[in-house]
Amino acid sequence: AEYLADNVLSLQPLLLQDFLLRTSLLVRLSGPLCDEIMGHKGSQEVLEHLVHAGLFVRDLDSQLELFKYHPLFSSFLSLQLKAHDPSAVLEIHLRAAHWFREHGMFEEALHHAVDAGSGSFAAETLDIWAAQLVMDGHLTTVERWYDRLSLDEIVKRPSLVIKAAYALAFLRRREKLDPLLEVLDRLAKTPAPDAHPDVVRSMIAVLQDDLIGALETVGRVDVFDMPKHSFHAFELAAAANLKGYLALVATNFENAHEYLSRARALGDNSGAGFS
Repeated sequence: AEYLADNVLSLQPLLLQDFLLRTSLLVRLSGPLCDEIMGHKGSQEVLEHLVHAGLFVRDLDSQLELFKYHPLFSSFLSLQLKAHDPSAVLEIHLRAAHWFREHGMFEEALHHAVDAGSGSFAAETLDIWAAQLVMDGHLTTVERWYDRLSLDEIVKRPSLVIKAAYALAFLRRREKLDPLLEVLDRLAKTPAPDAHPDVVRSMIAVLQDDLIGALETVGRVDVFDMPKHSFHAFELAAAANLKGYLALVATNFENAHEYLSRARALGDNSGAGFS
């Protein structure tokens, strides 16, 4: 730290010092992102200068669009920023969180939202991202971010409760799932817009070998309904798969064929690898 302070940071022009300190909190760097953090243009040229000057910055692609600080250097810089301008830390994390989410980089957006202490923004971001994560079968990613958010923020968003329940149910995380089951039961009585819990409740029932409960719950789902969006198509595909399975158990092969054909069509429509 003494070496970096005396032989690196203090030798840079004041404007460059400010750039280094304010961008040190970023998980990765780009010209437009740094422009947003700094509040003015010209960051791309600064980043390329830092790479060529060997100032602990490396480029991550051949187009020189993404960059990253050496971990020790960014750690040193962030400690300096927190010591000398702690009020800037939350502002930078929030700006970065909004920028990353606007550009579809949800992992980075969540990282900065959590570090900014903005549980509400983080939960909103996970709600958006979790639909694709569940459809692609990236359930442990949903669980990892679920663990970092408060349950209060999650239960405020019925659609996020449903997506988290899919991940936790199929991962067999019963203890984590239990608090969400009460919320799902309440939602079943008074469904929220675009948050219908019967499919995931039927999935949970069949995973617990409760075929009667699964049959009763999935029976309320019209799998021949027109899907409103890709996640809805994924859910209807799951319900049709379950109805086909239950029809096979009952040796009703004609219905099983009809439901499984519908499930395949819905799965193709959703583009969900998990289907």
